[in-house]
Amino acid sequence: MTAQTTVHKVLIIADPNALKAVIIASIMRN
Repeated sequence: MTAQTTVHKVLIIADPNALKAVIIASIMRN
């Protein structure tokens, strides 16, 4: 696992809505 993945997990635990933001950000980067 990468450090980035760990950060994502922490964000998801802290705020479920963060998961949506991560997905959107990933899509916009591609």
